[in-house]
Amino acid sequence: VIEMEEKDRTNGNPRIAREMREKLLKNPYRPKYHIVAPEGVCVPFDPNGAIYYKGVYHLFYILQLPGFVHSWGHMSSRDLLHWTHHPVAITKDETSPETGIFSGSAMMTKEGRPAFIYHGVDVGNCIAVSKDDMLISWEKIPNNPIIRNPQKEGDEGFGVYSSWDPHGWLEGNTYKAIFGGKEPSVFVSDDLLNWKFDGLFFDKPTRLNEKHEDYSCPDFFKLGDKYVLMFISHYRGVQYYIGDYKNGRFIPERHERMNYYGGQFFANESLEDENGRRILWGWILEGRKNEPAIEEEFLGTMSLPRELTLGEDGLINVKPVEELKALRYDEVSTDGCKIEGERLLENISGRQLEIELELSAENAQKSGIKVCCSPDGEEETLIYYDNINKEVVIDTSKSSKRDDLFSPVKLIATVTYDRDELIEEIKTFHDDVRRDLVNDIECYVQRLPVQDSKSVKLRVFVDASVIEVFFNDSKCITQRVYPKYEESNLVKLFADGGKAKLSYLKAWKMDTTNAW
Repeated sequence: VIEMEEKDRTNGNPRIAREMREKLLKNPYRPKYHIVAPEGVCVPFDPNGAIYYKGVYHLFYILQLPGFVHSWGHMSSRDLLHWTHHPVAITKDETSPETGIFSGSAMMTKEGRPAFIYHGVDVGNCIAVSKDDMLISWEKIPNNPIIRNPQKEGDEGFGVYSSWDPHGWLEGNTYKAIFGGKEPSVFVSDDLLNWKFDGLFFDKPTRLNEKHEDYSCPDFFKLGDKYVLMFISHYRGVQYYIGDYKNGRFIPERHERMNYYGGQFFANESLEDENGRRILWGWILEGRKNEPAIEEEFLGTMSLPRELTLGEDGLINVKPVEELKALRYDEVSTDGCKIEGERLLENISGRQLEIELELSAENAQKSGIKVCCSPDGEEETLIYYDNINKEVVIDTSKSSKRDDLFSPVKLIATVTYDRDELIEEIKTFHDDVRRDLVNDIECYVQRLPVQDSKSVKLRVFVDASVIEVFFNDSKCITQRVYPKYEESNLVKLFADGGKAKLSYLKAWKMDTTNAW
């Protein structure tokens, strides 16, 4: 990656630049209506610094400049669909001591200016303030880092807090920030320049469900009459606590995951717009090994924007933003019918689709839809309701005949943690684990436990290599698929072990927004 990024691949030649662009646009796995990196390799591709300012949605993201220098790119939009790419917002330079820019958030200053609070690689957390209303130019404060990262015994704060992924906001007349780590901590400031430690963020020490987890990419916001701390662990992805906030401390009441075992939804970032909507993005991890992905010069995909609301059950409901309906065209519908076995939908095909359906399982064990199917059935991705285990499932065991794919969980197990120890921990999971695949730590099946439901409404988004499935506008599961064959674009209904009833099905082709 470093060698590739250090090369000037175009050498200033516009013909070569055009050839690169056309190569990207022809890539069958590059999504067409999801946000993707405009070029090059972005690993990680965390969304950061999301803010709605003066009628414009701004989204920043981690990219790697030559020398593999982590920096923040910048894009903006007025409709959440079509994005304008701007020059790199912040990177390492002579005005600040960090060697790169990692995750952080946007916040407003007392003067009404947007500011970044971010992790400065090798030093600790830092701040930059915008210089213009389009958020193109940024000035780092002279006090950076505001808090140094304690790395060894004797350093201030060592063993107490980490100067890691920060999230900041203005509360009354005081600036506050959560710093991530093994236990989230709070820092406060009166002037944005001078910060001090103010204790742990939780009302009492709180451990996550599994010991390998951590609090990174924290995002704290009010939703309805509750407060939410959303974050990732590098081991299990996006999750959240929901509860109350009193006297500067968070009191968690419920815990829920937004990335279920085997899923690829990672590095959350959200904003609130002028209508009071809480809108969320996440980085969708790759399922390709790095070598072929780098050769294709395409790495970096974000989820569709998701609107978050507080559900009647006290947890977060998630649904696609309403704006996505503007991308629909060529609607096709199917009347209600009984399903038994498999049925090809002859008028629906492609890998750039939205499909909405409602069905009841009746006595079928599994019932749902198959997408990205090859004519011979060798490749197919199953999306279904499991009536026995009460789960919505994406089964990718037959999604691709390629032999250069990997499971993100398997990668973590073999690279980051002790494999045997992790296997033992996985064996203790329940609800969202495919136990018969534990020994190889594969994640062919992603399971979303749901309440027993007589009818299931699914909204399925297929976009090249991305599949996002929304269930009853309450939860979403996300996967990557890489069919080997160009003709793997058929769509089928199916029911196994009995009959199911389809109430309705509608499908649309989705317009392209990544036309650059």
